[in-house]
Amino acid sequence: MKARFFLVVTCVCALLALTLPTSWGNCTAESVECSGDCANANTYLGNVTILMYHNLLPAGSKSGKYCITTTQLEKDFRYLQDNGYTVIRFDYLLRLVEERIQLPDKAVLITFDDGHLSNVTLGVPLLKKYGYSALLSVVGEFTSYGKSNPQIAKGQEYLEWSDIGQYAGNPNIEWGLHSYDMHRLKGRKGVKILCGEDSEQYKETFRQDTQKLIGEFNKLGISPIVYAYPYGLFCKESEEVLKQLNVPISLTCGERSCTIKSGREPRLLGRFNRSGLVGSLAEILPKE
Repeated sequence: MKARFFLVVTCVCALLALTLPTSWGNCTAESVECSGDCANANTYLGNVTILMYHNLLPAGSKSGKYCITTTQLEKDFRYLQDNGYTVIRFDYLLRLVEERIQLPDKAVLITFDDGHLSNVTLGVPLLKKYGYSALLSVVGEFTSYGKSNPQIAKGQEYLEWSDIGQYAGNPNIEWGLHSYDMHRLKGRKGVKILCGEDSEQYKETFRQDTQKLIGEFNKLGISPIVYAYPYGLFCKESEEVLKQLNVPISLTCGERSCTIKSGREPRLLGRFNRSGLVGSLAEILPKE
């Protein structure tokens, strides 16, 4: 019963992920994207498209808006390969920005949110087959819902820290932050500051949560450089904290292609959700 309840809650939260706005109160995307490093962003380096996946299912399973089968995933990878797309890594993207190097044509980044066990058991073999790399963004609290938890149904397990350690040095994986214990919509909306909440108190709350997750990764020799905002929700205060913690890249759920410029950290990058209910990746990718 508890496993079924957790699955229902997870699906409801995922369903809201792309329907909620990426701004709340007086914290808007515009107020953050046009601050900080913008004054030095003077060289256009190209565009990148970021794909957002969630849970993976074995071939023959019924897919959904936030879960796709391995058959669909392989079709996606084959489409990228056959149509001239170049899949890059986030650490490579950051290097291009720092060194003012042009992005390859039709650059793509692949991400998986929430830290599902299937991302490594089913996803890594396909990533290896096609020579691709993907960002797996982990929710710290969800690591308690792994394969060693008898209440979790098969196919719904999340990565435990032992699993993450096993794949820590895998060349087909980068690891991202998805909050330690702020992936919820009850009360606070993801990591958003609340209306009327003291700014400094909020920043300390967000800082502690983020540092806790970074600390767990550091124990495994992993230093994440990407923060994927739960439900895509953010505020200017959260961006300030990430900069202070030297996390140079942040991701939202706004479905848009991302323009990359030099002299500006790649922050608040939009992503396209890969719904399993859509027939092909071609229907999701932005038109050229």
